[in-house]
Amino acid sequence: MYLRLDSQTQEISSDRVFKDRKPELASGLKVFGLCLLILTSCFTALAFGCVRSHLRHYWKICTADSSASTDKTAKIFRKSSGEHELTPILSDTQLSIILKNKNNFLDQNGKPSKDSIYKYINGFRDESGRPLEIEVEDYKSYFQEILESAKSERIKPSIQGGYSFETSLEGETDRTLFPFDHLLKDPINLENFLSLPQECQVYIQTAATENYSDITEIQQFELIKREQNLLNTLNEEARRFFKICMMKANSQNGVSKGFIHFRTAPVGKPIERIYIQMNKNHSHELLKIILEDVGRHPGVLDIKISGPQSAGRTDGIVIYIGSPSKEADETLATKQASKDRDSVLNQLIKIQKEHPHLFNGREIPFKKSGVPGIATIPGLSTSDSFTEKLSQAIAYSLNFTTTETSISPFRESIIDAYTHESWL
Repeated sequence: MYLRLDSQTQEISSDRVFKDRKPELASGLKVFGLCLLILTSCFTALAFGCVRSHLRHYWKICTADSSASTDKTAKIFRKSSGEHELTPILSDTQLSIILKNKNNFLDQNGKPSKDSIYKYINGFRDESGRPLEIEVEDYKSYFQEILESAKSERIKPSIQGGYSFETSLEGETDRTLFPFDHLLKDPINLENFLSLPQECQVYIQTAATENYSDITEIQQFELIKREQNLLNTLNEEARRFFKICMMKANSQNGVSKGFIHFRTAPVGKPIERIYIQMNKNHSHELLKIILEDVGRHPGVLDIKISGPQSAGRTDGIVIYIGSPSKEADETLATKQASKDRDSVLNQLIKIQKEHPHLFNGREIPFKKSGVPGIATIPGLSTSDSFTEKLSQAIAYSLNFTTTETSISPFRESIIDAYTHESWL
Protein backbone atom coordinates (compact mmCIF):
# COMPACT_ATOMS: atom_id res chain seq x y z
CA MET A 1 0.00 0.00 0.00
CA TYR A 2 1.24 3.52 -0.79
CA LEU A 3 0.06 7.12 -0.85
CA ARG A 4 -0.02 9.05 -4.12
CA LEU A 5 0.60 12.80 -3.95
CA ASP A 6 -1.08 14.75 -6.75
CA SER A 7 1.48 17.27 -8.00
CA GLN A 8 -1.19 19.65 -9.27
CA THR A 9 -3.31 19.97 -6.13
CA GLN A 10 -0.77 18.86 -3.54
CA GLU A 11 -3.55 16.70 -2.00
CA ILE A 12 -3.44 13.04 -1.06
CA SER A 13 -5.67 10.92 -3.26
CA SER A 14 -7.93 8.75 -1.18
CA ASP A 15 -9.27 6.33 -3.78
CA ARG A 16 -6.22 4.08 -3.70
CA VAL A 17 -5.95 4.30 0.09
CA PHE A 18 -9.58 3.27 0.50
CA LYS A 19 -9.17 0.45 -2.01
CA ASP A 20 -6.12 -0.92 -0.23
CA ARG A 21 -7.83 -0.72 3.17
CA LYS A 22 -11.05 -2.49 2.23
CA PRO A 23 -10.04 -5.81 3.86
CA GLU A 24 -9.03 -4.00 7.09
CA LEU A 25 -12.23 -2.00 7.18
CA ALA A 26 -14.33 -5.07 6.61
CA SER A 27 -12.56 -6.88 9.41
CA GLY A 28 -12.96 -3.88 11.72
CA LEU A 29 -16.66 -3.66 10.98
CA LYS A 30 -17.10 -7.32 11.84
CA VAL A 31 -15.36 -6.83 15.20
CA PHE A 32 -17.42 -3.71 15.90
CA GLY A 33 -20.61 -5.54 15.06
CA LEU A 34 -19.69 -8.44 17.32
CA CYS A 35 -18.95 -6.08 20.24
CA LEU A 36 -22.22 -4.26 19.67
CA LEU A 37 -24.08 -7.57 19.70
CA ILE A 38 -22.43 -8.62 22.99
CA LEU A 39 -23.21 -5.27 24.66
CA THR A 40 -26.83 -5.43 23.50
CA SER A 41 -27.16 -8.94 24.90
CA CYS A 42 -25.72 -7.86 28.26
CA PHE A 43 -28.09 -4.90 28.58
CA THR A 44 -31.03 -7.09 27.59
CA ALA A 45 -30.09 -9.67 30.22
CA LEU A 46 -29.77 -7.00 32.91
CA ALA A 47 -33.11 -5.47 32.02
CA PHE A 48 -34.77 -8.86 31.95
CA GLY A 49 -33.25 -9.70 35.36
CA CYS A 50 -34.64 -6.51 36.93
CA VAL A 51 -38.10 -7.05 35.44
CA ARG A 52 -38.08 -10.71 36.47
CA SER A 53 -37.09 -9.75 40.04
CA HIS A 54 -39.97 -7.29 40.30
CA LEU A 55 -42.46 -9.68 38.73
CA ARG A 56 -41.33 -12.47 41.06
CA HIS A 57 -42.06 -10.35 44.14
CA TYR A 58 -45.38 -9.14 42.74
CA TRP A 59 -46.45 -12.67 41.87
CA LYS A 60 -45.43 -14.08 45.24
CA ILE A 61 -47.38 -11.56 47.26
CA CYS A 62 -50.45 -11.19 45.08
CA THR A 63 -51.03 -14.91 44.61
CA ALA A 64 -50.65 -15.81 48.29
CA ASP A 65 -53.48 -13.79 49.80
CA SER A 66 -55.50 -15.96 52.15
CA SER A 67 -55.27 -18.60 54.84
CA ALA A 68 -56.99 -21.01 52.47
CA SER A 69 -53.93 -20.96 50.24
CA THR A 70 -51.47 -21.64 53.05
CA ASP A 71 -50.06 -24.76 51.42
CA LYS A 72 -49.59 -23.01 48.11
CA THR A 73 -47.91 -20.03 49.78
CA ALA A 74 -45.59 -22.28 51.73
CA LYS A 75 -44.47 -23.95 48.50
CA ILE A 76 -43.74 -20.59 46.91
CA PHE A 77 -41.62 -19.33 49.77
CA ARG A 78 -40.20 -22.50 51.33
CA LYS A 79 -36.43 -22.32 51.78
CA SER A 80 -34.23 -25.27 50.95
CA SER A 81 -32.73 -25.53 54.42
CA GLY A 82 -34.82 -24.69 57.46
CA GLU A 83 -36.13 -21.40 58.81
CA HIS A 84 -34.40 -18.17 57.85
CA GLU A 85 -32.70 -16.23 60.64
CA LEU A 86 -34.96 -13.24 59.94
CA THR A 87 -38.19 -15.15 60.57
CA PRO A 88 -38.37 -14.77 64.39
CA ILE A 89 -37.45 -11.07 64.10
CA LEU A 90 -40.23 -10.28 61.61
CA SER A 91 -43.05 -10.63 64.14
CA ASP A 92 -46.71 -10.54 63.15
CA THR A 93 -47.21 -7.46 65.33
CA GLN A 94 -44.48 -5.40 63.69
CA LEU A 95 -45.38 -6.45 60.15
CA SER A 96 -49.02 -5.57 60.83
CA ILE A 97 -47.92 -2.10 61.96
CA ILE A 98 -45.98 -1.58 58.73
CA LEU A 99 -48.85 -2.78 56.49
CA LYS A 100 -51.49 -0.83 58.38
CA ASN A 101 -49.44 2.39 58.28
CA LYS A 102 -47.98 1.93 54.79
CA ASN A 103 -48.95 5.47 53.75
CA ASN A 104 -46.86 6.87 56.61
CA PHE A 105 -43.69 5.31 55.21
CA LEU A 106 -43.68 7.03 51.80
CA ASP A 107 -41.15 9.45 50.31
CA GLN A 108 -41.80 12.72 48.48
CA ASN A 109 -42.77 10.80 45.35
CA GLY A 110 -45.30 8.59 47.12
CA LYS A 111 -43.09 5.47 47.09
CA PRO A 112 -42.10 3.33 50.12
CA SER A 113 -39.13 4.98 51.77
CA LYS A 114 -36.19 3.15 53.29
CA ASP A 115 -35.34 6.23 55.38
CA SER A 116 -38.85 6.44 56.88
CA ILE A 117 -38.78 2.79 57.91
CA TYR A 118 -35.24 3.12 59.25
CA LYS A 119 -36.31 6.07 61.42
CA TYR A 120 -39.27 4.07 62.75
CA ILE A 121 -37.11 1.06 63.63
CA ASN A 122 -34.46 3.21 65.34
CA GLY A 123 -37.01 5.23 67.29
CA PHE A 124 -36.81 8.61 65.54
CA ARG A 125 -40.51 8.39 64.59
CA ASP A 126 -43.56 6.44 65.65
CA GLU A 127 -45.71 4.40 63.24
CA SER A 128 -47.80 7.45 62.36
CA GLY A 129 -44.70 9.32 61.18
CA ARG A 130 -44.65 11.67 64.17
CA PRO A 131 -41.12 12.61 65.40
CA LEU A 132 -40.28 11.32 68.90
CA GLU A 133 -38.43 13.22 71.60
CA ILE A 134 -35.05 11.50 71.67
CA GLU A 135 -32.79 14.52 72.13
CA VAL A 136 -31.27 15.77 75.39
CA GLU A 137 -31.20 19.50 76.09
CA ASP A 138 -27.66 20.12 77.32
CA TYR A 139 -25.15 18.71 74.83
CA LYS A 140 -22.04 19.74 76.76
CA SER A 141 -23.21 18.20 80.04
CA TYR A 142 -24.16 15.02 78.21
CA PHE A 143 -20.71 14.60 76.68
CA GLN A 144 -18.98 15.53 79.93
CA GLU A 145 -20.95 12.99 81.97
CA ILE A 146 -20.43 10.24 79.38
CA LEU A 147 -16.66 10.73 79.29
CA GLU A 148 -16.39 11.07 83.08
CA SER A 149 -18.26 7.79 83.60
CA ALA A 150 -15.97 5.97 81.19
CA LYS A 151 -12.53 6.97 82.41
CA SER A 152 -10.25 3.95 82.11
CA GLU A 153 -6.71 3.17 81.08
CA ARG A 154 -8.00 0.05 79.37
CA ILE A 155 -10.61 1.66 77.08
CA LYS A 156 -9.83 4.45 74.63
CA PRO A 157 -12.87 6.56 73.62
CA SER A 158 -13.37 7.92 70.11
CA ILE A 159 -16.17 9.84 68.40
CA GLN A 160 -17.88 8.71 65.21
CA GLY A 161 -19.34 11.76 63.48
CA GLY A 162 -22.02 12.07 60.83
CA TYR A 163 -19.72 10.86 58.05
CA SER A 164 -18.68 7.60 59.78
CA PHE A 165 -15.15 8.80 60.54
CA GLU A 166 -13.70 8.31 64.02
CA THR A 167 -11.58 10.73 66.01
CA SER A 168 -9.82 9.99 69.28
CA LEU A 169 -11.22 11.72 72.38
CA GLU A 170 -7.98 11.67 74.28
CA GLY A 171 -6.47 14.98 75.36
CA GLU A 172 -8.34 18.19 74.52
CA THR A 173 -11.89 17.04 73.77
CA ASP A 174 -13.43 20.51 73.35
CA ARG A 175 -11.79 21.01 69.95
CA THR A 176 -13.16 17.63 68.75
CA LEU A 177 -16.67 17.75 70.24
CA PHE A 178 -17.40 21.45 69.66
CA PRO A 179 -15.16 22.60 66.77
CA PHE A 180 -17.28 25.64 65.88
CA ASP A 181 -17.46 26.87 69.49
CA HIS A 182 -13.71 26.30 69.77
CA LEU A 183 -13.13 28.34 66.59
CA LEU A 184 -14.88 31.38 68.07
CA LYS A 185 -12.75 31.29 71.23
CA ASP A 186 -10.06 32.99 69.19
CA PRO A 187 -10.69 36.79 69.42
CA ILE A 188 -9.85 37.40 65.76
CA ASN A 189 -12.19 34.65 64.58
CA LEU A 190 -14.94 35.97 66.84
CA GLU A 191 -14.45 39.47 65.41
CA ASN A 192 -14.64 38.11 61.86
CA PHE A 193 -17.78 36.16 62.71
CA LEU A 194 -19.51 39.21 64.21
CA SER A 195 -18.61 41.21 61.10
CA LEU A 196 -20.70 38.86 58.95
CA PRO A 197 -24.30 39.90 58.19
CA GLN A 198 -26.76 38.91 60.90
CA GLU A 199 -28.51 36.47 58.57
CA CYS A 200 -25.22 34.64 57.94
CA GLN A 201 -24.47 34.43 61.68
CA VAL A 202 -27.87 32.90 62.42
CA TYR A 203 -27.53 30.42 59.56
CA ILE A 204 -24.11 29.21 60.79
CA GLN A 205 -25.22 28.91 64.43
CA THR A 206 -28.30 26.97 63.35
CA ALA A 207 -26.13 24.61 61.29
CA ALA A 208 -24.05 23.88 64.41
CA THR A 209 -26.96 23.20 66.77
CA GLU A 210 -30.11 22.27 64.84
CA ASN A 211 -31.29 18.65 64.89
CA TYR A 212 -31.62 17.66 61.24
CA SER A 213 -32.41 14.00 61.93
CA ASP A 214 -35.90 14.24 60.45
CA ILE A 215 -35.19 16.64 57.58
CA THR A 216 -36.72 15.86 54.16
CA GLU A 217 -34.98 15.96 50.78
CA ILE A 218 -36.91 19.10 49.83
CA GLN A 219 -35.80 20.82 53.03
CA GLN A 220 -32.21 19.78 52.34
CA PHE A 221 -32.41 21.33 48.88
CA GLU A 222 -33.85 24.56 50.33
CA LEU A 223 -31.00 24.79 52.85
CA ILE A 224 -28.36 24.34 50.12
CA LYS A 225 -30.08 26.98 48.00
CA ARG A 226 -30.23 29.41 50.91
CA GLU A 227 -26.56 28.88 51.75
CA GLN A 228 -25.56 29.63 48.17
CA ASN A 229 -27.67 32.81 48.19
CA LEU A 230 -25.94 33.95 51.39
CA LEU A 231 -22.52 33.29 49.86
CA ASN A 232 -23.41 35.40 46.84
CA THR A 233 -23.92 38.44 49.07
CA LEU A 234 -20.40 38.29 50.53
CA ASN A 235 -17.06 39.53 49.27
CA GLU A 236 -14.23 37.08 48.69
CA GLU A 237 -12.67 37.36 52.17
CA ALA A 238 -15.99 37.10 54.00
CA ARG A 239 -17.01 34.17 51.79
CA ARG A 240 -13.83 32.29 52.70
CA PHE A 241 -14.46 32.76 56.43
CA PHE A 242 -18.14 31.82 56.02
CA LYS A 243 -17.07 28.49 54.47
CA ILE A 244 -14.63 27.83 57.33
CA CYS A 245 -17.40 28.47 59.86
CA MET A 246 -19.82 26.19 58.00
CA MET A 247 -17.24 23.39 57.90
CA LYS A 248 -16.78 23.61 61.67
CA ALA A 249 -20.53 23.98 62.30
CA ASN A 250 -21.40 20.92 60.20
CA SER A 251 -18.69 18.93 61.96
CA GLN A 252 -20.05 19.93 65.38
CA ASN A 253 -23.56 18.92 64.34
CA GLY A 254 -22.32 15.59 62.99
CA VAL A 255 -20.56 14.79 66.27
CA SER A 256 -23.76 15.46 68.25
CA LYS A 257 -25.76 12.96 66.21
CA GLY A 258 -22.98 10.37 65.95
CA PHE A 259 -21.70 7.73 68.38
CA ILE A 260 -19.01 7.62 71.04
CA HIS A 261 -17.07 4.34 70.86
CA PHE A 262 -15.35 2.60 73.73
CA ARG A 263 -13.24 -0.07 72.07
CA THR A 264 -11.72 -2.86 74.10
CA ALA A 265 -9.98 -4.33 71.04
CA PRO A 266 -8.26 -2.06 68.48
CA VAL A 267 -8.84 -4.58 65.69
CA GLY A 268 -11.62 -7.13 65.67
CA LYS A 269 -14.23 -9.08 63.75
CA PRO A 270 -17.76 -8.24 65.02
CA ILE A 271 -20.15 -11.19 64.74
CA GLU A 272 -23.00 -10.49 67.17
CA ARG A 273 -24.68 -7.28 68.32
CA ILE A 274 -26.77 -6.43 71.36
CA TYR A 275 -29.00 -3.34 71.25
CA ILE A 276 -29.93 -1.37 74.36
CA GLN A 277 -32.61 1.31 74.56
CA MET A 278 -31.52 3.49 77.44
CA ASN A 279 -33.33 6.14 79.44
CA LYS A 280 -31.75 9.24 77.85
CA ASN A 281 -31.80 11.08 81.18
CA HIS A 282 -29.66 8.38 82.86
CA SER A 283 -27.40 7.43 79.98
CA HIS A 284 -24.08 8.01 81.73
CA GLU A 285 -25.18 5.93 84.74
CA LEU A 286 -26.10 2.97 82.55
CA LEU A 287 -22.95 3.28 80.46
CA LYS A 288 -20.74 3.23 83.55
CA ILE A 289 -22.34 0.00 84.81
CA ILE A 290 -22.12 -1.65 81.39
CA LEU A 291 -18.46 -0.72 80.92
CA GLU A 292 -17.57 -2.08 84.35
CA ASP A 293 -19.67 -5.26 84.26
CA VAL A 294 -19.77 -6.13 80.55
CA GLY A 295 -16.80 -4.29 79.07
CA ARG A 296 -14.34 -6.73 80.65
CA HIS A 297 -15.90 -9.74 78.94
CA PRO A 298 -13.30 -11.22 76.55
CA GLY A 299 -15.81 -11.42 73.69
CA VAL A 300 -16.79 -7.74 73.79
CA LEU A 301 -14.96 -5.70 71.15
CA ASP A 302 -16.72 -2.36 71.24
CA ILE A 303 -19.44 -0.54 73.18
CA LYS A 304 -20.87 2.57 71.55
CA ILE A 305 -23.37 5.13 72.82
CA SER A 306 -25.32 7.65 70.77
CA GLY A 307 -24.69 11.39 70.91
CA PRO A 308 -27.01 13.94 72.54
CA GLN A 309 -29.13 14.54 69.42
CA SER A 310 -30.42 10.97 69.41
CA ALA A 311 -29.82 9.65 72.93
CA GLY A 312 -33.32 8.15 73.12
CA ARG A 313 -33.11 6.06 69.95
CA THR A 314 -33.88 2.34 70.21
CA ASP A 315 -30.21 1.45 69.69
CA GLY A 316 -28.83 4.11 72.01
CA ILE A 317 -26.15 1.64 73.12
CA VAL A 318 -24.79 -1.13 70.90
CA ILE A 319 -22.44 -3.87 72.11
CA TYR A 320 -20.32 -5.61 69.46
CA ILE A 321 -19.25 -9.17 70.20
CA GLY A 322 -16.82 -11.27 68.22
CA SER A 323 -13.21 -12.28 67.73
CA PRO A 324 -10.36 -9.88 68.55
CA SER A 325 -8.59 -11.17 65.42
CA LYS A 326 -9.81 -10.62 61.87
CA GLU A 327 -7.94 -13.76 60.83
CA ALA A 328 -9.85 -16.06 63.18
CA ASP A 329 -11.55 -19.17 61.80
CA GLU A 330 -15.08 -18.08 60.86
CA THR A 331 -16.88 -21.21 62.06
CA LEU A 332 -15.13 -21.33 65.44
CA ALA A 333 -15.43 -17.55 65.91
CA THR A 334 -19.18 -17.67 65.16
CA LYS A 335 -19.80 -20.43 67.72
CA GLN A 336 -17.79 -18.62 70.36
CA ALA A 337 -19.54 -15.30 69.63
CA SER A 338 -22.91 -16.99 70.11
CA LYS A 339 -21.82 -18.23 73.54
CA ASP A 340 -20.39 -14.83 74.46
CA ARG A 341 -23.62 -13.14 73.35
CA ASP A 342 -25.70 -15.31 75.68
CA SER A 343 -23.28 -14.70 78.53
CA VAL A 344 -23.38 -10.92 78.04
CA LEU A 345 -27.17 -11.02 77.71
CA ASN A 346 -27.45 -12.73 81.09
CA GLN A 347 -25.33 -9.98 82.62
CA LEU A 348 -27.46 -7.28 80.99
CA ILE A 349 -30.72 -8.88 82.12
CA LYS A 350 -29.40 -8.86 85.67
CA ILE A 351 -28.51 -5.17 85.33
CA GLN A 352 -31.97 -4.43 83.92
CA LYS A 353 -33.71 -6.13 86.83
CA GLU A 354 -31.59 -4.25 89.37
CA HIS A 355 -31.82 -0.85 87.60
CA PRO A 356 -35.00 -0.83 85.47
CA HIS A 357 -35.18 3.00 85.55
CA LEU A 358 -31.99 3.18 83.47
CA PHE A 359 -33.74 1.54 80.50
CA ASN A 360 -36.52 2.66 78.20
CA GLY A 361 -39.40 0.18 78.23
CA ARG A 362 -40.61 0.81 74.67
CA GLU A 363 -40.50 -2.14 72.27
CA ILE A 364 -37.49 -2.30 69.97
CA PRO A 365 -38.96 -3.00 66.50
CA PHE A 366 -37.65 -5.90 64.42
CA LYS A 367 -35.25 -7.21 67.04
CA LYS A 368 -35.38 -10.29 69.28
CA SER A 369 -36.15 -9.07 72.79
CA GLY A 370 -36.54 -10.93 76.08
CA VAL A 371 -36.72 -8.02 78.51
CA PRO A 372 -37.61 -4.33 78.05
CA GLY A 373 -34.84 -2.25 76.53
CA ILE A 374 -32.55 -5.12 75.44
CA ALA A 375 -32.60 -6.90 72.07
CA THR A 376 -30.44 -8.93 69.69
CA ILE A 377 -30.27 -10.10 66.07
CA PRO A 378 -28.81 -13.63 66.46
CA GLY A 379 -26.68 -14.67 63.51
CA LEU A 380 -27.52 -11.59 61.43
CA SER A 381 -24.69 -9.17 62.22
CA THR A 382 -22.59 -7.98 59.30
CA SER A 383 -19.99 -5.29 58.74
CA ASP A 384 -22.80 -3.13 57.32
CA SER A 385 -25.81 -1.71 59.13
CA PHE A 386 -28.34 -4.50 59.68
CA THR A 387 -31.19 -2.04 60.27
CA GLU A 388 -30.41 -0.12 57.08
CA LYS A 389 -30.40 -3.29 54.99
CA LEU A 390 -33.61 -4.57 56.60
CA SER A 391 -35.29 -1.19 56.05
CA GLN A 392 -34.36 -1.39 52.38
CA ALA A 393 -35.83 -4.90 52.11
CA ILE A 394 -39.09 -3.82 53.80
CA ALA A 395 -39.43 -0.72 51.61
CA TYR A 396 -38.78 -2.79 48.48
CA SER A 397 -41.39 -5.38 49.47
CA LEU A 398 -43.98 -2.71 50.24
CA ASN A 399 -43.98 -1.85 46.53
CA PHE A 400 -45.78 -5.13 45.88
CA THR A 401 -48.32 -5.12 48.71
CA THR A 402 -52.04 -4.51 48.39
CA THR A 403 -54.88 -4.10 50.85
CA GLU A 404 -55.37 -7.88 50.59
CA THR A 405 -51.79 -8.79 51.46
CA SER A 406 -51.50 -10.95 54.57
CA ILE A 407 -48.61 -11.25 57.01
CA SER A 408 -47.07 -14.51 55.81
CA PRO A 409 -46.39 -13.55 52.16
CA PHE A 410 -45.20 -10.10 53.24
CA ARG A 411 -42.70 -11.69 55.64
CA GLU A 412 -41.41 -14.09 52.99
CA SER A 413 -41.10 -11.28 50.48
CA ILE A 414 -38.94 -9.31 52.91
CA ILE A 415 -36.74 -12.35 53.55
CA ASP A 416 -36.35 -12.92 49.81
CA ALA A 417 -35.48 -9.26 49.19
CA TYR A 418 -33.05 -9.17 52.14
CA THR A 419 -31.33 -12.38 51.05
CA HIS A 420 -30.92 -11.41 47.39
CA GLU A 421 -30.69 -7.62 47.82
CA SER A 422 -33.38 -7.36 45.16
CA TRP A 423 -33.40 -3.54 45.19
CA LEU A 424 -29.94 -3.37 43.59
